[in-house]
Amino acid sequence: MESEKRDWNRLLAEFGLLEGLSYDRFAAVQQSGLYRRIRALRTRTLAGTPFRHRFENFTSGPFGEDVQNWGPRDEVLATYRRIFMEYRLLGDRSPLRRTRAGVLLLENLARIVHRPLPGWYDTHAPRHESLEAVGAGRPWRSLPP
Repeated sequence: MESEKRDWNRLLAEFGLLEGLSYDRFAAVQQSGLYRRIRALRTRTLAGTPFRHRFENFTSGPFGEDVQNWGPRDEVLATYRRIFMEYRLLGDRSPLRRTRAGVLLLENLARIVHRPLPGWYDTHAPRHESLEAVGAGRPWRSLPP
């Protein structure tokens, strides 16, 4: 789901909803410019056949074992604390976004750090047993580029 970016309590409610549905692993996935950052994902199908996919703009990107940084709720919320700080300092409502010079500064800074600032994030969530089941047989997994 596209994560809340302005109201911390709403973000906590999103995690509560996911946990209520038995999801117990999470990842904060940077969505901005995903199609440029992941040119082509090399992975495997459920049957084990090599598979290559190109992401288009505004897609959610990889899933399952191809998502990096799965973690428990508290770890991912710690990541979101940093993300929320970036939203406050550099996001839609930032004073820097109100001037052309500020926008240019943010664009150049994003090039220097090689990531969108702040971008936007989705929360991805599986059930732990689903990752274990897939991982046990390794029916699909990222391949080296």
